[in-house]
Amino acid sequence: MVTTSPAVAESIWRELGFAPTAEQMPILRSEARKKLVCGGVRSGKSFTSAMDGLPKIVIADQLYKAKGEGEPPLFGLIGSDYESNRGEWNYLAASLAHFNLITKGGGTAIDPGEMLLAGGTRIVTKSARYPEKIATEAYDGIFVCEAAQITFEIFLRLQERLAQKRGWLNMAGTIEAPFSWYIDLFHRWMGPNDEDAQSFSLPTWSNYMVFPGGWDDPEIETLRNAPGMTEERFMERYGGVPQKPKGLVVYNFSNPVHVKLIPDPSSAIEAYRRGYDAFKPVHLAIDPGYAGAYAVLAVQQWADQLVVIDEVYVQQKTVEQVITICMHKPWWNLVEGGAIDIAAKQHQADRSQLEVWKEKTGLDLKMGRLHWDKGGAEDGVNLLNSYFMLNPITNVSKIIISHRCKGLIAECGGGPSPVDGGGAWTRDDNGKIIDKNNHATKALTYLIMQMFGFVEKTRSLFGQIKVKR
Repeated sequence: MVTTSPAVAESIWRELGFAPTAEQMPILRSEARKKLVCGGVRSGKSFTSAMDGLPKIVIADQLYKAKGEGEPPLFGLIGSDYESNRGEWNYLAASLAHFNLITKGGGTAIDPGEMLLAGGTRIVTKSARYPEKIATEAYDGIFVCEAAQITFEIFLRLQERLAQKRGWLNMAGTIEAPFSWYIDLFHRWMGPNDEDAQSFSLPTWSNYMVFPGGWDDPEIETLRNAPGMTEERFMERYGGVPQKPKGLVVYNFSNPVHVKLIPDPSSAIEAYRRGYDAFKPVHLAIDPGYAGAYAVLAVQQWADQLVVIDEVYVQQKTVEQVITICMHKPWWNLVEGGAIDIAAKQHQADRSQLEVWKEKTGLDLKMGRLHWDKGGAEDGVNLLNSYFMLNPITNVSKIIISHRCKGLIAECGGGPSPVDGGGAWTRDDNGKIIDKNNHATKALTYLIMQMFGFVEKTRSLFGQIKVKR
């Protein structure tokens, strides 16, 4: 990874007439390999990100021109779509043109866009709509533009693309949704971490070119006093300070902690490629449904962790259709059993769900006996949250979730739902659990009960959990 001294960076900025503000300096001075900037609307986050990466690009190009060894440096601008790259692209193109470093490209076309520099360096744009194109080359550095709009899966893929060259990562974005993984990462990187990463806030009022009065600018005051504007909303939207969503039932869940692109296997190197371990049984966690969602989770146990390797999460499908989908999954021949909602034994106009599963698959499914509508909801929530806790000694969770499990992740508050009307499992304003958007989470709770017993009381340390067998 190419680094630049403060003196070199300052000389480049000075030549461009750029004088960093007090709010920009911590970002520009940070030596962290990965940076996340949560910016307020019109805070200048794209410009700041471009200025942060510019000296590294210039130096990398000069070094390669002088030595000419290996492949030329490659830098990428990646957004949820090509147009999202417009801000950083324009700032970089103008700055590099000022130094007469662009030999090809650098115009307004960014769909896709490419610049070739004097030393051989390439700068390209990519769209997160086409993740397969992102995964073709190794990068020396990546700008993630409007970063809060991309998915966590794309973020994980970018980590892979940077690993080979130990490349740097600049992410800048404004919070767009309460379930954003960006919020998780912001809080994770605010403090000490082993990821060589740091996060920052860049408030709207720090852009003195647009708001010369700063905090006291009349326009900022108007935004603060807008009808319905709360302090929390103002600080998130304009202060660049993400607020954790309120009312989440699975409050211990975090994308950076629990979601993996390909789960780490306890054995069998091929599990890296498959995303599951071909030498371990699969257990199903099932919550039947129709209008809301029919949820089936495929779960393996790797050492002391439960790994949710895949899911079937669909609407308006019959039990027979769901079973057919499951039986076509590559891990189906590893299925040995599982747990299903106790309501599955009920007969409507035909056979029960339990009977259909038995007839079609031969599986002996155990029934989850937690009565969510009779005071058992809090017990189930405590049990599930205890498995999402971090072990204070090993700093790992008892649960890992594959990025493929969009339904489960959404119910935990970690991303958009794959079905209409879906979302996070939440509480109402009085703290009462809402019996909605909890299909996969309830199914997982039933499986935990069936495999390990029921938690009567949970405390902060794993060793203090009382278990009833």
